[in-house]
Amino acid sequence: QARLRGAFLRALRWVCVIAFPMSFILVPLGEPLVVLLFGEPWRQAGVAVMAMFALSAGHAFDSLASEVWKASGRPHMLPRLHLVSALLSATFMVLLIPFELIGVAIAVSISSIGVATYAIVSVRKALDLALARMLAEIWPPAIASGLMVAVVYPLEQMAASGERGTAAGLGLLVGEAAVGAAVYLAVLCVVARDRARDLHAVVRVVARHLHPAGSQQHLEAGPRR
Repeated sequence: QARLRGAFLRALRWVCVIAFPMSFILVPLGEPLVVLLFGEPWRQAGVAVMAMFALSAGHAFDSLASEVWKASGRPHMLPRLHLVSALLSATFMVLLIPFELIGVAIAVSISSIGVATYAIVSVRKALDLALARMLAEIWPPAIASGLMVAVVYPLEQMAASGERGTAAGLGLLVGEAAVGAAVYLAVLCVVARDRARDLHAVVRVVARHLHPAGSQQHLEAGPRR
């Protein structure tokens, strides 16, 4: 169980570090991205994408919890998770359906957050793990992602990339996403330096796999210097 607990915490760390910013970035960039890719008639769908920003991050928590339950011999928790998901989705959709498409999209995000919360609390019991230890992995990327949105959203409002041509608009979106990534990493370095260090190590590993020849030349050149 100690090994499973350690593996879960490492997986939880990476789920938060990667899934949070990728989900949160849809808040400022979801609408213009959809408009640029599919055209003006799809603008409302872009707003819905913004409102459903929590869906992908929430599902990442659900998947992680499911694997832990199966590994720890608790598969009976899976139907419970699906039942909670169905009940929350139906409840919030009924409550917010007067707001039409956007209301349903917001309901999807709220239910995703609720299901993720249920999954994390239930996994805590399965692993006999302190909730504070799990929250220590969750809050740094959550804060960094929130501050990223706080910077990129007004930037997009000024740039109005969705109102421009496809090439120019997509170029602006790429620039805004780069600014968001820089803000996210900077905040992460401040509030949780070890997360940023781990992320940098992963980037280096990926870069070596993408450019094996350059890495080999670098290794061969090292002893001669």
